[in-house]
Amino acid sequence: MFRTLSAALVIVTALLLGSTSARAGEYDNYDRTVTFRNFSYVDIVAIYISNVGSNSWGSNLLRRNQYVGARSEVDVDLDDGTGYCRFDIKVVFRDGTVAIKQGMNACTVGVLNIN
Repeated sequence: MFRTLSAALVIVTALLLGSTSARAGEYDNYDRTVTFRNFSYVDIVAIYISNVGSNSWGSNLLRRNQYVGARSEVDVDLDDGTGYCRFDIKVVFRDGTVAIKQGMNACTVGVLNIN
């Protein structure tokens, strides 16, 4: 009886773990690269993201001394390794102005126009 119960527990545990990892990896193969198009007349000096499961902004996705010039664009990979597709985006302009876009789906949106 004990041996049968243990075997059943191992099988149930394996099934549960397998289904959990399948769900967690469901969006792993999506491309989260987004083209940020700066349609404003002011340079973008910082781009921060926060997946919708987080309460804090990550580090600046632009490299040191990199900026997105007025009327130009840059491709940015938003994949933070968590498997999330939805992100809040914070863009900081050279003049200190901040724009925030909430809940953008990086798995389906390939271009973000910033005005």
